Amino acid sequence: MYLDSAIFDYSDGFAVAAGIPYGEQGVWGEGVPADIGALKFYRKSWTPGSDTLFYEIPIRKCTREDFNFGDGSDTSKALFYPTEKSLADLKNHWNNMLCPVDVKDFYGNGNFDSTVASNLMVVFETCDQAKETAGKTGVRCKSEDLIVEWMKYKYITTLTN
Repeated sequence: MYLDSAIFDYSDGFAVAAGIPYGEQGVWGEGVPADIGALKFYRKSWTPGSDTLFYEIPIRKCTREDFNFGDGSDTSKALFYPTEKSLADLKNHWNNMLCPVDVKDFYGNGNFDSTVASNLMVVFETCDQAKETAGKTGVRCKSEDLIVEWMKYKYITTLTN
């Protein structure tokens, strides 16, 4: 078993936000359309003698309060303290980033060679019509060809502390 001190979590300042920039000439859109897919966060954990477990971490759109922009606003709830070099980009894009609902869901320990570990995954999942139909969400997924076309020149951008 690992020691509690080996866990890296929110009490150490660990936080992650992610987004997919897209649009004309790098302008961010309003998030990934549901009929295309979704950006998700997972915690992947394993221990000796057990299956690898995947826990989907609940996420939300980040708010201005999640970031310390150095403008004198209240930073008591800030998850991120960006460097001066990244501040300009962050000011343009913070409102298209996804953050955890509860920062306590974000933690990690070990590495890929550890017998006991928990790692964070940021994943883009394409819309799956079978899942959407089973879940009765009312979403009608785009065709695989249209999803692939939408994904061209896209990338996941992350912000970490």
